[in-house]
Parts: sequence; C-alpha cells; structure tokens
Amino acid sequence: MGLAKTVFILTAILLVDRVGRRGLYLSSLAGVIVSLSCLGLSLTVIEHSKPNQDVPWPRAAIASVFTFVASFSIGLGPITGAYSSEVIPLRLRAQGVSVGVAFNRVANATVALSFISLSNAITMGGAFFLFGFLSVGAATFFYFFCPETQGRPLEEIEEVFGHGWRERRHNMPFHVSKHTK
Repeated sequence: MGLAKTVFILTAILLVDRVGRRGLYLSSLAGVIVSLSCLGLSLTVIEHSKPNQDVPWPRAAIASVFTFVASFSIGLGPITGAYSSEVIPLRLRAQGVSVGVAFNRVANATVALSFISLSNAITMGGAFFLFGFLSVGAATFFYFFCPETQGRPLEEIEEVFGHGWRERRHNMPFHVSKHTK
C-alpha cells in the first residue's frame, strides 16, 4: 500500500506541470468514485454471501482499496494543497491555507470518528457508497467552479477568483485581460 501511494504521488509530481492540476484532480476524483463504488459493491456482496462461500469479492475489495489509494495519491492528495495556494489571494494566502488545512483535518477526524456508527447505521458497503456519492458532488463542484491554473500568473488567477461565483463561471476558461498582456 505504501509503495503504491509513493509511486502515484511521485507520478503526480512529474505530471502536474505537464497535464495540469484540473486534469489530474478530475481524473483522480473519477478513480476515487469508481473505487469507492466497487468497494461498496464488494462489501455489500460479501455481507450478504453465505459463510465459507468461495466468492471473488474479497479480492475485488482489496483491489478497490489499492485503486482508491492510487487515485487519491495522483490527484486529490497532492493537488489540493497546490491548487488552494494558487487560488487564495496573496494578501490572505497564509490565513486561507491555514483555514483550509484546519478544515481538512476536522473533516478527516469527523469521517474517522463517525465511520463505525455510520457503517452500523447504513452497512459497511452503504458507507462507501455514501462516500462515493459525496465524491460525485466534489467532482461536480470542481468541474463547474474550479478552472485550470496551470501556467497562469497569480494576478490573473486572483482576478478570476476575486469575483463572485456567478461571474467566475461566466469568465471560465480564463480570459486574457488588459492587465496581463
């Protein structure tokens, strides 16, 4: 597991400036959605199968976990920090990144501390289906509201993200303003 994570993080480092943050992030989310859905399906089938029944689903569950780690490590893990530091205005960057990291840690703790109760309430497979569904929401948000930042000057990124949500959506993809020519 550690080897897979290391290989895919190194791959992300090598690809981020060639492929772009948006492409890696969205492909990472696609892999996360597929792997969480497969894990949810595998665990649901395992839960409903008879004891000592020889089924391939445990191997599918293990493969899904490896796929999740690889998918997370190539985009969601390393790109989130880079992207968030680019879109937060320079005058607020230190505070913004600090708040983002704190929110991330609180969200991670919430998932970890509530997982057993959640899986008891909606089954183990159901919990992973829920996480997959939340990942679809994250992918939708990122697709519609987060443009590519690769190769863009920070001033141009700040100009686009300095406006409200509605105007940002109309300005995507980045436009070249008079100030950046």
